[in-house]
Formats: sequence, C-alpha cells, structure tokens
Amino acid sequence: MMQIVQEAIKEQQKAVKEVTPQSGGTAMAKQQLGALSAKVESLVGAANKAKSNIAGKCKSLTNARMEPVASAIRTHAHKKGKTLDAFFDSMAKGDKIPEDKFCKMLTSLEVEGGALSDELAKLVCRKLEEDGISKDTFTKYVVLYYKVVRTIAFTDEMDISKCKTLRKGDEGEVVEVMQGPVTDSSNGMTRIYAKSLKKDDTTTGWITLSGSKGTAFLEKTTKPAAPVEKKPAEKKPAA
Repeated sequence: MMQIVQEAIKEQQKAVKEVTPQSGGTAMAKQQLGALSAKVESLVGAANKAKSNIAGKCKSLTNARMEPVASAIRTHAHKKGKTLDAFFDSMAKGDKIPEDKFCKMLTSLEVEGGALSDELAKLVCRKLEEDGISKDTFTKYVVLYYKVVRTIAFTDEMDISKCKTLRKGDEGEVVEVMQGPVTDSSNGMTRIYAKSLKKDDTTTGWITLSGSKGTAFLEKTTKPAAPVEKKPAEKKPAA
C-alpha cells in the first residue's frame, strides 16, 4: 500500500514539474507533494522498524522453545511405545509430516514452559521446514546422542533417591536419548532416559547428564557409524 502511495506522489511530482509555465500554484503543489512524500517516508520507516521488531521477538520466542519442544516430542513418542523413526512414519503422509498435522501434535504436547499456541506451533514448524517436515529434518531436530565422558551409572528411575543401578556407563560409550534432558529441581541434576548403542547391549535407563555443581558426565555427539563388515579374503586357486 505504501509503495502505491509513493509511486502516486512521484507521478504527481513529475506532472507538476512538467507544467509550463511554472507558477505560484505549481510551486505550492511541489511544496505540498514534498511534505507529503516526507511524511510517507517517515511512515514507511516506522512500519519497517515495527516489522523488524516483531520478527525479532518472534525469532527469540521460537528459539527459546525449540529444545523443550524436541524433548517433549521424544517423551511423547516414548509414552506411545514408538521409536522416533516409527513415530515419524505414523504421522507422515508420503515423505513428509503435513504442516497442519505436525502443528496439531505440537499443541498437544506437555512442554516445559507451557503448551504451545497455534501461532507458536506454526512458527516452530516453519523454522524447521516449509511445507511439512521431512524425515531428515525431523531426525536432525529430535534425535539426540550423547557420549559418556565420565563414568556414570544407568539407573532404573529418574529419582536418584529411589533408583537402583543397572550398570555403569563406560567412557566413550554413546547413547540415544529417549526422554529429556530433565532437570530435577530438588537437587539441580539434569538426567536423560537413554538407550546404549554399544554392540550387543540392550541397556536402557536414566543417566546423569550433568551434576548439581555443573560437572558434565556426557557431551553431545553424533550417531556412531555402523561397523563395516570385512569380507573374507578370496582363496586363490591352487597352481
């Protein structure tokens, strides 16, 4: 709209300039059109500034909710008894989860900091990907891996005052997060419910991400590469 007004003013200024002979009336018209042009420019600047401020606030609000939402999706899938791959497949239509379906799921989640509104769910969705969520985007956003950097136990419950140790996590061991991270407000410890990715190991349990004094026991990492099976050497025929 403002652009249309600006173009109209320019056309009028051009028309006045072309009037011959110039007179007191054309001088007054030039003055009034100049003042109107300056006012419109001021309004355009204010509108652009307001637009920028709104965009910045939306970005800040969305960024603050991305990790809590990813955590809530992991917990939601786990409660449904599905792996994250299976959860994606259950929602996908073709090779993507439709935007409206993904947003509806987001607004149903129990998210730290409060449930998402329809508008915020849409902002989260579109920050990830336009026109629906592909499996690659979903996996990069939701699937989370940690590597043990200090020996720490897998336990059967979140509450460290009630839990039993399942086994010790070894340094260098990689785990996939099923729930969390969750911080226990009573002791300040952050924990995750995770499954070990060690070969021939089915351990799944709660493990401490960081202690109450900030000591890190795990650090983010990437999914370990699948081991390459060596092919048996071909036997050379006897001479």
